[in-house]
Amino acid sequence: MTGWFNAELWGDWSESEGFRIQGVSDLKDARLVSNYQDLAIDRVNMRFNWHFQEKGRWRLDIADFLYEDDKVSWTAPNISLARNIPQDVGLWISADWLPLGFSLDVTRDIMSIYKSEWPSFLPPAISGQVDDLELILNKSWQPDFARGFLSGFGVSESDRWPGVQGLDAVVALQHGSGSIALTGSEVLLDWPRMFRERLQFTMPACHVDFSWGRQWQAGLDDCSLENEDLAIAGRGVIASTKTNLPLMPALLLSRGTIGGLGLLLAGSAYERSHRGLVTQRAWWKVRSLVARPRYMVIWTTGRSGMVKAVLKPWRKFATGCWITWMAGLQPGRVDAVGPIS
Repeated sequence: MTGWFNAELWGDWSESEGFRIQGVSDLKDARLVSNYQDLAIDRVNMRFNWHFQEKGRWRLDIADFLYEDDKVSWTAPNISLARNIPQDVGLWISADWLPLGFSLDVTRDIMSIYKSEWPSFLPPAISGQVDDLELILNKSWQPDFARGFLSGFGVSESDRWPGVQGLDAVVALQHGSGSIALTGSEVLLDWPRMFRERLQFTMPACHVDFSWGRQWQAGLDDCSLENEDLAIAGRGVIASTKTNLPLMPALLLSRGTIGGLGLLLAGSAYERSHRGLVTQRAWWKVRSLVARPRYMVIWTTGRSGMVKAVLKPWRKFATGCWITWMAGLQPGRVDAVGPIS
């Protein structure tokens, strides 16, 4: 780090309590370089209280934190950070309000101080803001508790994550499980591996229940997406299994056009390494979709070029029985799935 730094400090020390340092600091015209960022800062100003008891046990309380660079300027009333290894707290962050990108950068930089890599499964960059944030990572840097109200949430596209912008969320996670309630009046989705063009839609509601550990699972309930071409509502489960199959037991398309469905699916290829669906290309060949058909017809093409159409009752399709059937397919392609009333 380089820059101009001014500070006024005072404090005390005792054998039982360790160091306590209070002060006011002002950093101007700074440049912060790390493995993850090269950041030019115009100004950072704050009042703070630092308590260091021993290695692995410290707490930092910050008040009236002012941040300015060439793009943004913001103030956070209260921010607290702590580490307490004896109680299995690798990092605790609490704040009345923070930009999400700043929260991620601080977490990642503190992890780098302790020689810990940012997990590859987490997004490299996020945007938006969070109110009433409380986050606890254990000493292995795994999330143990998270709570907050997110607005304008976005994730940059990466090899593991699609790009998403414009979500609002209420987050409550604790000890390997929890829930996220999602909404969005203007959501943008960039996922070139799945969809040919950027998608824009409204998300009236979506409730997601999470659990993780040796395997992870996400249950979706009362989820709906709408735009000019499509109206979709559904519930289901996405899980890490031996076959890595996504499970979606109930998906209702109450409105759809050929153009809209083509935009979503034409040209997309979803690669699978497990026995069953090696390459999945979905080509919808129906003019409109009804919400509750009596049957679902599934067209498939095997490696030999043979085309097969299978008729499944909607009741079985909606309850997920068709997943077992699809998992037993010989390597090939799913060409179309359509409703029959």
